[in-house]
Amino acid sequence: MAVLPEYAVDIIFAWKAGGDSAFAAYAAANMTGSNRLLLGLGWPTVAVLAWAVRREPTVQLDRSSVPGLVFLGLATLYSFWLPWKAKISLVDSVVLVGLFIAYAAIAARSEVVEPVLVGPAAAIGALPSRRRRAAVTGLFAFAAAAVAVSAEPFADGLVRTGRALGIDEFLLVQWLAPLASETPEFLVAILLAVRGGAISALGLLLSSKINQ
Repeated sequence: MAVLPEYAVDIIFAWKAGGDSAFAAYAAANMTGSNRLLLGLGWPTVAVLAWAVRREPTVQLDRSSVPGLVFLGLATLYSFWLPWKAKISLVDSVVLVGLFIAYAAIAARSEVVEPVLVGPAAAIGALPSRRRRAAVTGLFAFAAAAVAVSAEPFADGLVRTGRALGIDEFLLVQWLAPLASETPEFLVAILLAVRGGAISALGLLLSSKINQ
């Protein structure tokens, strides 16, 4: 759900690219901008918060992070081929989606750690099973619907705003769109880091990177 805003905007641009090839560049701009934001700002923010809150000079990743780093490395190596040929084909999709499925399968077999619930999450967690599942399903459905409804106006508004103000639309999509769509991830990562869960915060951002 945290990465859905970014996906929704990307899907809108990719869909519109079927009728206007200019939108293909916007889809690439949104995704590359998100990657840059996660790596350039997200990971360092977690490290800084770990030091500021608990005076931890380093964030030591555990074994559960190894598969994610391996698959992220493989996807990164493969991605160097894409700028060389200047296109993304269905074959590339099969390779990259295959890497993600393999990562998801391995991650699903990893040890499960019970989360520490606070605030609204603790209240929902204390509900009986049926009510808890209904509440979580309802929250997910509401959030997904809100993202779906707002994605196209947001994407179109960015392009129109750039044209109206004389700002390069590609740069606007690459910098402003990810700033908005990555906010849910950043907030969750920051909350985890402030509460002493720097490893979990980095794990969240790492998982998001592999997702992308």
